Amino acid sequence: MIAGLPIAARSAPASQDEGRDVYAQNCAMCHSTGVGGAPKVGSFDDWRPRLASGPSGLLVSVLRGKGGMPPKGGNASLSKTDAHAALEYMLSLAK
Repeated sequence: MIAGLPIAARSAPASQDEGRDVYAQNCAMCHSTGVGGAPKVGSFDDWRPRLASGPSGLLVSVLRGKGGMPPKGGNASLSKTDAHAALEYMLSLAK
């Protein structure tokens, strides 16, 4: 959750470790440095304009891709649950 915006409910909440692992394997290449305009992990200012779409809108962007980001960060086998866990992890660090 960030700034009072809960991520949409799911059947089994992911642990912080699961989200961190999915992020490290699929998202860090771009989101750690901001390459191609990707919002950097830990930068609230980078995430602020994206929060307007709400948690569900952010998850849709992860699953379908947005701008230079391919669907599921380029990992077609990434499950919706894992994508959700990575998004939760990234948002938890945006301060």
